[in-house]
Amino acid sequence: MPATFWLASSVTVNNTLNYITVQTGDDISSIYENSFLKVSNYSEPVEVKRAYMNAAVPTIELFSNWPGANASGVSAVVVPSAAAVAAAAVDVQALVTLYTALGDSVSSVATADSLVKRTSAGRIKAVASSASDDVVVKSEIGTAATKDVTTSATDATADRLLKVGDFGIGIGRATTDTDMNAGDYVKAGNIVTSNAVNLLTNRPPMDTATSTRYTVEFIGSPTGTGAQRATNRSTGSTYVRGTLDGVWSDWNELYHSGNTNFDTWKSVSIGDILCTGIAVSSTTLRFFIDTDFLLNPAGITVLSGKTFSINAANDAAFAAGITTLGFNGRSTPKQLVFDVTTSGLTTGNTYQLRSEQADSQFKATF
Repeated sequence: MPATFWLASSVTVNNTLNYITVQTGDDISSIYENSFLKVSNYSEPVEVKRAYMNAAVPTIELFSNWPGANASGVSAVVVPSAAAVAAAAVDVQALVTLYTALGDSVSSVATADSLVKRTSAGRIKAVASSASDDVVVKSEIGTAATKDVTTSATDATADRLLKVGDFGIGIGRATTDTDMNAGDYVKAGNIVTSNAVNLLTNRPPMDTATSTRYTVEFIGSPTGTGAQRATNRSTGSTYVRGTLDGVWSDWNELYHSGNTNFDTWKSVSIGDILCTGIAVSSTTLRFFIDTDFLLNPAGITVLSGKTFSINAANDAAFAAGITTLGFNGRSTPKQLVFDVTTSGLTTGNTYQLRSEQADSQFKATF
């Protein structure tokens, strides 16, 4: 049987027309010029001029009017001409030659101008890339390509790759939690509070700012063992504390050049010598303390309820229950000067200011 390029189960022929229309059949694009058309109601084949779509109706044009009887719904077949068959044979032979040559160049190693063949393990080999559109081999992509990416902002699986936002990296995740001892505040990473500072519990008690918010960092485990740092985003004040198995230490404020004058003198135990002064008269004892203030001091205060004693240089008790330290206007950012008024002093002699409580303290004001 001759090779068949096209079949139809229903066509319409009319002997007054030089074309037939196709109701059901294969794609007419496979019909070529000079092919032969055979319709079931006519015994002789006719030559095809072309095939085309006529107003969306598949149409086969002939070189002359249809020679047979009019019919509708009859079957048809188109077979190639001898020349077309010969040309196809030539093309097939060319393909055979080409693929025979390609088959001879198949290689499972990275060989120039060869077809790729999988190794016995099913892998494909390539050389290192050089052009921007080359395939990249495993040795060029490092270990990151073989690592999984974290599945959530709290995924702590070892050796996974982090995304922007994981543990607050690159972006601070927000929280509406209000207890700084629990919830998001004890998850590793950086968070930003949605609630104002004054609405949070277990926050730094020394922070008096209101209606502002914290940026909080926690380093440790969700079980509550680690360290926490809170920075007031309005004042810049920073506070730190630690927790071990859920037991929290006290908050401590970080001192730095922006918030510290080193302006407080505090004893550790009763009888500590806080500073030494000289009697400038029989009733005035003057003290000089070297400082490194940022500002010029404007006064001095004693912590409520705390007292001091005056002792002679030979350690003999001289005066007790001192509650007032008089600020001296000679004070500068480099030296705090204050006076103690008493009686019976020997001008030119030195005296010591000592604590009468373990936490006796005084402070410069600005």
